[in-house]
Order: sequence, then structure tokens, then C-alpha cells
Amino acid sequence: MRNGEPNMYTALAILRNGQTQLQWNRIQMLLGFNAIAIPIIFGATQSEQAKLVVSIVGFAVHLILVVSAIRASGWIDYWDERITDLEKLDSEEGNPNGIRVQVFSREEFGFLKARGRVLNRIFIIAGFIFMLFWIGSWIYILV
Repeated sequence: MRNGEPNMYTALAILRNGQTQLQWNRIQMLLGFNAIAIPIIFGATQSEQAKLVVSIVGFAVHLILVVSAIRASGWIDYWDERITDLEKLDSEEGNPNGIRVQVFSREEFGFLKARGRVLNRIFIIAGFIFMLFWIGSWIYILV
């Protein structure tokens, strides 16, 4: 990598890591929201109107979290591809030693990335399950 490419590499890595951190923050929001809202639904002291509002808000929150998780996965893949492209520039310039920096273009990273995808899919599935729960509680309260 030459000229401004190391700076671009650093900036892309920062963007990618920011998206990854946001993914974990979304999981924490999902768990935190449910830890607070589910006892409200099952509590006997709350009015039916309060439970209905919490159910509607719960569904909306989970819809937003799941959609944002799906979109963030696309962005993380995009940043990974751009960083890999920057790593491959050394071999394209005829560097006899090949690529000097291999992080995102290594096979090991692909394996680790696949494991992260499994966690992301579990989060998305959990989000869908909670959305169904909130719809079910919404219907239960109305009936």
C-alpha cells in the first residue's frame, strides 16, 4: 500500500468496526427492552391500555432492530470487501513478496466472519420470535 492507501485502510477498518459494535449494541437493546417490557405485559397491576401500548411499541422496536441488523450485515460485508481490495493492491503492483498486509483477505478471517454471521442470524431470528410474541400479546390484549 502506498500514498494515502494506509489511511484509507485505517478509515475503512474503523467504519467496519463501528458497524460491528452497533450490532452488539442492538442485541443489548433487544435484551434490555424485553427485560423491562415483558414483566409489564404479564403484570397484574397494569391496565389493559398500558399493556396494549407496550405491545405495540415492542413490535415496532423489534421490527426496527431486525431491519437495522439486516442492513448492518450488508454494510459490514461491503467494508470487508473494500478492505480486502486495498490489501490486494500490493500484489497488483507487482510486489515480489505478494501482499504485505493480510487481515481481511486471509482464509482465517473468512472462518471467523462466518462464525459472526451465525450470531447475527441468531439475533435476527430471536428478533422475529420476539416480534411474534409482541403481536401475540397485542392480539391477546385486544380479545
